[in-house]
Amino acid sequence: MGYHLSPLLSDIVIKMNAKTYTAVFAVLAAATLLELWIAGLEIARWTMIQAMLALAAVKILLISLYYMHLRYEWRSASILALPALALIAALSIAILMG
Repeated sequence: MGYHLSPLLSDIVIKMNAKTYTAVFAVLAAATLLELWIAGLEIARWTMIQAMLALAAVKILLISLYYMHLRYEWRSASILALPALALIAALSIAILMG
């Protein structure tokens, strides 16, 4: 009895390989180290917040596109992420104002 993947999952498995996952992981690790370095700097609070939010946005994008496979997902499934993005934007603005 064999194991069969759905056509969509089969395409994802073919397109993604260990080299891609490793490269994305390396970028995520570098971004995390950069965040730690920035946190130790003596810079203005506003500048630090902007830098951290920019790095967080890059990390969120990489994780959702590659590890959650939204890069190959249908548009309707990607639309489900919009309320979460709206919440993130609202919370970011609240943090910046407070």
